[in-house]
Order: sequence, then C-alpha cells, then structure tokens
Amino acid sequence: MSEEVIYRASTPNDIRLGREIFAYGTWNFRELLKDHDYHRGIHPRFLTEASLLVSETELGIAHFQDGRVQKKYLDFFERLKAFVDYFGMHSSPERFGSVMLQSVIPASHFNEMNECRPASSS
Repeated sequence: MSEEVIYRASTPNDIRLGREIFAYGTWNFRELLKDHDYHRGIHPRFLTEASLLVSETELGIAHFQDGRVQKKYLDFFERLKAFVDYFGMHSSPERFGSVMLQSVIPASHFNEMNECRPASSS
C-alpha cells in the first residue's frame, strides 16, 4: 500500500528523471566507475552523457519536484559535477586501435601552470 502512495505522490517529471538516473546506475555508471580498465581510456559517450546531466541540472531541466529527493539528488549532482570537471580537464581523445577513447592524462604530464607538457622522446 505504501508503494502506491509514493507512486501516486510522484510527479511524471520525478518518475522520468528517476528512471534516467536508475539507468545510469544500472549500466552506464557501473561500467564507468566499477567495471572499467582506465589504463586504456573510456568511450567518450560516458563523459558526454554525464556532462549532459550536469548541464540539464544547472539549467533547471533535470530536477526532482519532491524536495526530499531533490536534496539527495543535489548531493549526487555535486559529486558528478566534480567528476565531470576533473575528467574533462585531465583527459583527451586518443585512438586505441580502431576505437577513439577518452584517455586520462597523467598528472606528471602537466607543468606548474597546469599546461600539458609535450611528450618526451625517450
């Protein structure tokens, strides 16, 4: 009975966004955060999808109307934004065989001005 009450109290917007985030948690973020070998890079779609969710939240498009859920979502959003910002600044597209992946640039490749150093020829 309580599940019906919660469902009825939810707005179509909350249900849509909840399903979208659930899909991320079930597949995309699991593969990205748990099941992935970062030595080879990730498919750029992960960064694109996460960036889109961050942008939609900042623009007020992606939000929960239920204040309790929105508060928890904003905590998740802050962490996702930090990840997207960090990964966006410290990665670049690289070709691995026939696939273009977004590869993390090691911190040792940056100088004190946070500029990428040219690759050494050693």
